[in-house]
Amino acid sequence: MEHTTFEPGEKVVRKDGNRFFRGDKVQTVGRVSRPEDGGRAIVWLEESKVWHYAEELFKANEVIKSIIDGVSPDQPVVYNEKGGGQSKSPYRMDLVDPKSILEIASVLKEGAEKYGDDNWKLISTQDHLNHLLVHVYAHLAGDESDKHLAHAACRAIFALGVELEGE
Repeated sequence: MEHTTFEPGEKVVRKDGNRFFRGDKVQTVGRVSRPEDGGRAIVWLEESKVWHYAEELFKANEVIKSIIDGVSPDQPVVYNEKGGGQSKSPYRMDLVDPKSILEIASVLKEGAEKYGDDNWKLISTQDHLNHLLVHVYAHLAGDESDKHLAHAACRAIFALGVELEGE
């Protein structure tokens, strides 16, 4: 993706080197300052109330296509036996157990209330894996004081999320 110019009202996300800040919310461009001397343009982001250099930002729709493989308008079309066409999906979300996901979401809610939203992003992969193993062994030992398997699943998701973000 090449650097582009921005206009007020456009949706953008930040970028640092080759890494996108996937956890960041999409921001709205408020104002743009383009120096007449050819210097670095800066962009005011409404939600975070800060200025950012334009080269650190990308249009949200361009970044989202590059972050989630297999989910974009450019996906090939496949047809079912009745002739119905749709985008080809590399995912089988229908195989995810809904009761397990709801149990994980319950643990996430408790954790967010206790530690704050997205606190898990501030913890290393190794610490997440350590806590995952503690919960697994507590479950194996017969401890019923907590939802150990749901906590272990959360820690696995957190470890993967931190790893994908590139610590």
